[in-house]
Amino acid sequence: MFKKTFFFVLLVAFGMAGCKPTPIAESNFEFDESLQWKKSEPVSLKLDIRENAEPCELYLDVRYTTLFPFDKLQLHIKEISEQGVVIPRDVTIEIKNQNGFLGDISGDIGDIERELDSNKQYEDHGVYTYEISFNHPVDVLLGIMEFRLRAVPKKKKS
Repeated sequence: MFKKTFFFVLLVAFGMAGCKPTPIAESNFEFDESLQWKKSEPVSLKLDIRENAEPCELYLDVRYTTLFPFDKLQLHIKEISEQGVVIPRDVTIEIKNQNGFLGDISGDIGDIERELDSNKQYEDHGVYTYEISFNHPVDVLLGIMEFRLRAVPKKKKS
């Protein structure tokens, strides 16, 4: 009986792990323990793109604490290709609303997954740099713990 239960749990665990596609490219940035992000210090993330035949989905994951002082995280993101092509975009991520903090919450830490592009087509192989800065009226922003940028294969429609 124990072997059957163990096998079933193992099978379910592998099935759940297979739900999210393996990223084409991924980059992380963790803030130091003070959780202070200075306006003068943009975050730089690099994606090494080696697969670009098909469009992909581009996600920005944000880990934050309840110290975050605003309802929305307002970002300015610049994508810079190896060829020097710059694509700027402003992104607003809702952190809390009238019901409280959003995302996957555990204690006073939350995780939000934000789709930046559902049909991202990289023109060339190479390293793409993403410079992220914030658009808030403060010099130091508190409460952001981590950014993760992911390019993942598009979900197959059945």
